Amino acid sequence: MERGIERWRKRKSSKRGVSPIIATILLVAITVVLAAVLYILVSGYIGGTGSKPISVGLSPGTPAQSTCGAATNYTEAVSVASVSGTLTTTGFGLRLVNSANGNAIAPAAPSSGCPAAQSWFAQLESPGGAVLDTWVGSWTAASSVTLSSGDIIVVNSAVPITGVATLSVYGVGGTSVSGSTSL
Repeated sequence: MERGIERWRKRKSSKRGVSPIIATILLVAITVVLAAVLYILVSGYIGGTGSKPISVGLSPGTPAQSTCGAATNYTEAVSVASVSGTLTTTGFGLRLVNSANGNAIAPAAPSSGCPAAQSWFAQLESPGGAVLDTWVGSWTAASSVTLSSGDIIVVNSAVPITGVATLSVYGVGGTSVSGSTSL
């Protein structure tokens, strides 16, 4: 019987657990790995590496009405009050939306300097009045132009826009841009 007890003791003593030092090291390593994984998952939700949108401050001017050929031309000069970063014509576009129904008004190339029926176009002008580029659904200049404070966006429309339309600036080509004004 004593032989059986001795065998049992030998078997029991040969099945030892992990030493306390190794157990502590394993627990610390597991905790560090879990903390790193949690940090990576949460950091995408808090602040991440995304860039802030470029903000364009627009200030509507005085609307005007003139005769263009046999039709009436409605214009409004919108001043660029501020630009929060560097923005060229390759990075933004313009949208004119009817405030009453939310429908976008389609831009079109001018004919003899006049907007086509039921459409509009815009000209980007320097503070001195020089035309820098023209918007007809895209910018028409061969090279890009940098938008600056003091520039003027002259909206030319075949339909009345004052009090019924909103001009918005939006980003294109991966650029994030925001800005709008009621005309």
